[in-house]
Amino acid sequence: MVLFAIYTPSFVNYDAQWALLWARDAWHGFLPEYTADFAPTPHPLATAVSSLALPFGGEADIAILWLTLLSFGALVYLTYRLGAELFTPWVGAVAALVVLSRPVILSDALIGYQDLPFAALVVGAVLAEARRHRRGIAVLVLLALAGLLRPEAWVLSGLYWLYLWPAASPRDRVRTAVLAVSAPLIWAGSDWIVTGDPLYVPAEASEEDQARIADELEQALRLLAVLPGAGTLYPHGEVPHGADRCPQIHAPRLLWCLERVQHAGEELEIEGVLRTMFDVRLTEGFKQRI
Repeated sequence: MVLFAIYTPSFVNYDAQWALLWARDAWHGFLPEYTADFAPTPHPLATAVSSLALPFGGEADIAILWLTLLSFGALVYLTYRLGAELFTPWVGAVAALVVLSRPVILSDALIGYQDLPFAALVVGAVLAEARRHRRGIAVLVLLALAGLLRPEAWVLSGLYWLYLWPAASPRDRVRTAVLAVSAPLIWAGSDWIVTGDPLYVPAEASEEDQARIADELEQALRLLAVLPGAGTLYPHGEVPHGADRCPQIHAPRLLWCLERVQHAGEELEIEGVLRTMFDVRLTEGFKQRI
């Protein structure tokens, strides 16, 4: 709550925006568009959790921000508990302060990155193991959830399963093995259902596609530039005119929004779209014209 009050975040990052759209598509009976131009890598748990934000309608992105900030708070607390468990409460407090004060972690929390809940789940798994040697199921459940956000947790699950092997009974080995492989199997299964490829990886756009998108972007930017307040989009007073400038203004975000409006008839809040594209606040004059 303190972070929200101080920084008043108002948009979520690119991946979180897509997760919200994919969740909405799924709940409306459509397959998510994993293969759309410039779509990021889908993360099954992020899409599933985004479903919880859909009832908030136009404020769904703010709901995701709150969930991410709660994950950040959990990460700070769990870091403290882990330091206190392994060493002393003072060590835990210092470790928690380090996490709390890192600018990179704070910025990720304020734009809804899935790295925060991932880190909280992994630290929670380490804490569970620290409290009881070879804990087993609880640790693997937490790592499985983390593995639905980032594949790095798959390796942790596999290594932990090998660590459990010597002291486990044959039955426990089978049960823990199922948990250890559950995240990659669920991830591959969701990709298979949506794209037909269990090993789906988003493809990079060809040079021809990039040139086409750059041309469309330039036309869109020329339109945006004539609106009052457009100068806030370009703090240096210079409107980009070529493809070489596109990466600086997040071209994929703008073209994705235009494509959704044109082909899917989506009702998008233009102010939120522009804030997400350019990471800026819009002037009141600009908002009134749009």
